[in-house]
Amino acid sequence: MYFPRVITPGNGIGPGGSRLGNNGVIETDALLVGHTQPGTGKITLSKALFLPLGVWENTQNRVRKKAYQVLETYAPPPGHPGLKRRGTVGSGSCHAAVYRKLTEAYNMMRSSSPKQRELDLTKRWRASKGPMTQQDRGAVWEGYGVTLDREIVMSAQERQGALVYKWLVDEGVDKKPEAKMTEEEVWLAQRRRELEELERQEEEMGIDWDEEFGEEMEE
Repeated sequence: MYFPRVITPGNGIGPGGSRLGNNGVIETDALLVGHTQPGTGKITLSKALFLPLGVWENTQNRVRKKAYQVLETYAPPPGHPGLKRRGTVGSGSCHAAVYRKLTEAYNMMRSSSPKQRELDLTKRWRASKGPMTQQDRGAVWEGYGVTLDREIVMSAQERQGALVYKWLVDEGVDKKPEAKMTEEEVWLAQRRRELEELERQEEEMGIDWDEEFGEEMEE
């Protein structure tokens, strides 16, 4: 689960005055990571990542390359400040629920002792490019993460109102089940199946309409 612009730098301006958020903003992003058993309607969250930079472009690139798939979106309710930047309106309940999960994860991190938290910390350093003998080479701490020791769950009830793209969590399938479709969606799905069946039958019979129409045009 991706949360844009939720982390404010401790100094209020970013490290060295650098704006490391998406599109040059100060605020950076966070992620909740977990798993789902298809068809259960439940998403179990096990890791919280509070990042020192924005990762929107990186996330979009991974979706475009099909390394990630978008299952659903928890759009904000009418009147939410976030709608100034986008037009999709949600029910609000699922939007509030997912942010409560992030708050719960953050409070778990704060409640443990700093020494113990440091032992459990997940760090990843990225070295800058260039030869090892170059004096101005350095490393960047890319993320700040803590593993949770108890389950955080987005239940089916809390997810109500989500904009679903793939029905894996609730139904165990990618496509929307017919029982959840509107009459128009059912009609379109039936027409699509009929066309696919007709194409299959014509292929078995060896009919090639492009070839036949091409011969008629030549005559």
